[in-house]
Amino acid sequence: MKIAVITQNFPVREAPYQGHSVYQTVLRMSRLAEVKVYSPQPHYLPPLKPKTRAWRSVDTSYCPAGIETLYVNYPVIAGMTRPINGWLCAHYLGPILQRALPDVILNYWIYPDGFAAVRLGRRLRVPVLVKAIGSDLNQPLDPISRRLTLRTLREAHMVLTVSEDLRRTVVRMGISPERVRAVLNGCDITVFHSGQSEQIRKELRVERDASLLLYVGRLDLAKGLAELIRATAQIAVQAPKLQLALVGAGAARAEIQTLAKELRILDRIRFVAPCPSSEVAKWMKAADVFALPSYREGCPNVILEALSCGLPVVASDVGGIPELVDENCAILVHPRDPLALANALGTALNRSWDREQISKRMQRGWDAVAEETVDACRSALGVAQCTV
Repeated sequence: MKIAVITQNFPVREAPYQGHSVYQTVLRMSRLAEVKVYSPQPHYLPPLKPKTRAWRSVDTSYCPAGIETLYVNYPVIAGMTRPINGWLCAHYLGPILQRALPDVILNYWIYPDGFAAVRLGRRLRVPVLVKAIGSDLNQPLDPISRRLTLRTLREAHMVLTVSEDLRRTVVRMGISPERVRAVLNGCDITVFHSGQSEQIRKELRVERDASLLLYVGRLDLAKGLAELIRATAQIAVQAPKLQLALVGAGAARAEIQTLAKELRILDRIRFVAPCPSSEVAKWMKAADVFALPSYREGCPNVILEALSCGLPVVASDVGGIPELVDENCAILVHPRDPLALANALGTALNRSWDREQISKRMQRGWDAVAEETVDACRSALGVAQCTV
């Protein structure tokens, strides 16, 4: 079975940790089927450029390890061409997919990528599966993009989601439940596992008796980072050894630094550049509590990775997060509430957690995700062949 994966949410030279969960899934899928990734990437024409990225177009010569990947730039004008980006994406990918002749098309990111995938699938007469990963459905959409997103979901042969919560969202949008399947994310359990040690803290320059809070991800205020800074400042009054490590990069870094400086805790914060999974795992083993106070989420990989390392979690009760945790490994709070977040973080720091038991509860690896995804592709292909 030849599977063509169409997604912009994939590692690029300019952001090598982008689309981590998709990359890990596809890497394992390539052991079960013939898989090639076609990554449509917007090339932003002058003079405008989105605030969320530092580049106008990606280096199309880049290729992530282990996966045959073709990057295709297509022209866009920031803030103007979004209603037609799906058609542009399909136009530039069309001749390439026509030559590849896949048996199945699998998409991650509903619009514009999924819209293009559905159009190309219809042209090639092959089934298309689109997978919602959270941000593509949870973030506010303009009326035209929402209509095109809904059209994509309706016309796909099957819709996959990263959580049961997101599956319910798709069904509420009018998609038949029989065509919607949840395939939850996983993590690399050979990298993320329990194993706290003083040596790791020493290597990361974290004092042995420090209380370390950890966040890993994009530096984006929608991740609740302003609330996290305010909560940290509140706890710090009575915790002289408290530290917060923020692992990641993003446009909100300057705002975070300004707020931390205003609250006089800038010296308590460690900004760590995006790093490989092996380094992220070290930070998780060194930390006392993992924090993810997002406003919205799908199935956040970082929580799965934290749990696999035995790290207790304080997070927002949004999206698929409640599906991943219980009271034995996490404390959940409502988003946008720094006081509740501070109370939860303080409670978590003072509680005696069984980190070994937390680690044992999370044993879902990427192989299981790949197997379920390939099985869905086979099902879609079988149904499509029966209807021919």
